[in-house]
Amino acid sequence: WRAVYALWFSPLGNVPGPFLYRISDLPMLAIALWGRASDNMLSNYEKYGNLFLMAGKVVAVCHPSDCRLVLATHAFRKDLLYAHIDFMEPNMIFTRDPELNKQCRCEMRPALSPAGLHK
Repeated sequence: WRAVYALWFSPLGNVPGPFLYRISDLPMLAIALWGRASDNMLSNYEKYGNLFLMAGKVVAVCHPSDCRLVLATHAFRKDLLYAHIDFMEPNMIFTRDPELNKQCRCEMRPALSPAGLHK
């Protein structure tokens, strides 16, 4: 069922990427376990461009302006991987909760403004 969904019904169907990555997360997991994730990202970037599929529901964003778009809003939710990081209090970096992320950004904004950084 997952292969049928990934190939014909997924909203990520138009995102370029290797065929096998579309239907399974195993290639991404194997590459990460072998320690070749950065090499794989670079080769996929060279082949597919700034935006490509890394697994069934994982998209790599490689262009700085696209990264700014994603990081500039609290509306983009982080992967479930971040849900298992519980060795510290929830914060702006590790939280998956959009409202907590928004609150942390508001609290950090004065310190990260040009005037705040100048001090």
